[in-house]
Amino acid sequence: MENPWQIETTDRTFEQDVLERSREIPVVVDFWASWCAPCRALGPVLEKLLREGQGRWVLAKMDTDRNPMTPQKYRVQGIPAVKAFVDGRLVDEFTGALPEGEVRRWLRRFLPSEADRLWAEGRREESEGRLDRAETLYRQALEQDSRHPGARIGLARAALRQGRVQEARDLVEDLDPQGRQEWTTELADLRLSLTGQGTEDCEALEAEMRSRPEDPDPRYRLAMALAARKRYEEALEHLLHLVVHHRSFRDDGARKAMLEVFEAVGPRSDLAERWRERLAQALYR
Repeated sequence: MENPWQIETTDRTFEQDVLERSREIPVVVDFWASWCAPCRALGPVLEKLLREGQGRWVLAKMDTDRNPMTPQKYRVQGIPAVKAFVDGRLVDEFTGALPEGEVRRWLRRFLPSEADRLWAEGRREESEGRLDRAETLYRQALEQDSRHPGARIGLARAALRQGRVQEARDLVEDLDPQGRQEWTTELADLRLSLTGQGTEDCEALEAEMRSRPEDPDPRYRLAMALAARKRYEEALEHLLHLVVHHRSFRDDGARKAMLEVFEAVGPRSDLAERWRERLAQALYR
């Protein structure tokens, strides 16, 4: 029976088959040729592990005799050469017909864990409005990996939505997003929401700020309340004012809050780029 997770790729289709597909699921490319005895030995090992994986990764076979350009681009100097792609980039590789045990250990280095799978399923449930089911999946993910950043952030969102503010804070305290931009952005957004919890409504804070124009505290609280409500542009206006006029307030808290907003909206977004430039002008003028 053919495995739906195994494909043949070519120089012409490599970008779509491998690079684009790897943004959704890890793709392992097996560079091989029909005359290569080690290739014939390794192929069945990869195919066996692929069947065991049950859709956790894709195996893309490339005949190097028929497709010389891609092997040259990726510096294939001997075959079999096996390369793993995740999120559109090469993340790991090996050359030669390794034993099954070594290939299995190699796959574990980049394949999603069970916690990753549960987190991803939880995200889908959350995006479709099935919040109770999402919370259950996040908790199951944390049973597999108690420090999984995505699951902790997802569960913290669920807790915050139900008013369990302290639980949400505990979940994300000292949490490391592990350099993954998706988690970094979600964590920043969540922390802004937590900072704004318990604040008065924005109109009351604006009135307090107008009555005490020289006091940085009500302006800061207003900025964080606005950020918690995702009114980022207004929040950044007040935070920049504090950076200019009250730089030391809350241990440079306004500048740090601006950086948190940049992460929450996406560090490469137009809003972040525009306000990052304004912040730089204020700091270095």
